[in-house]
Amino acid sequence: MLRSLARLALLALLATPLAAQDSRLERLDAGDAARAWEAVGRLELAGR
Repeated sequence: MLRSLARLALLALLATPLAAQDSRLERLDAGDAARAWEAVGRLELAGR
């Protein structure tokens, strides 16, 4: 019983959210900004 409680407490501590890293990512809120990142071509898997 004590081991399962300790495991549960450890899992709860490990599952805490981490702080986000600062990055140079930009939001693509507008359609024009998102269109610049559209894919070109297609990906074929297993000859399909």
